[in-house]
Amino acid sequence: MMNNLLLSKKIEEIQNLENSLQKEKELLQEIPHLEITYEDHLLPTEHHQETLNIIFEYLGVKCFPVTAKLTRISTDNLSDSIENYEEIYNAISQTKYAHFLEEN
Repeated sequence: MMNNLLLSKKIEEIQNLENSLQKEKELLQEIPHLEITYEDHLLPTEHHQETLNIIFEYLGVKCFPVTAKLTRISTDNLSDSIENYEEIYNAISQTKYAHFLEEN
């Protein structure tokens, strides 16, 4: 059983990361940059080439086909990997981060 204090600390860490991300976005507003997110650009393997083409074009280099030799070693279902998933799920479901939770 996970200590409620530890869970509260983890949620606080998520909030701190979220605040840092917001500050980063504010600081980058005036600097030319390309925003790439894992969930939108790299998680779906069918987006890899398209994402790399966007990066190549942004950098002003010639696009070329790429392949990854990586193999996924985990499942999509977090409850398979997290021993106390239900406990964590229940705790997070009471926060503003509930919308990120997977359905069992």
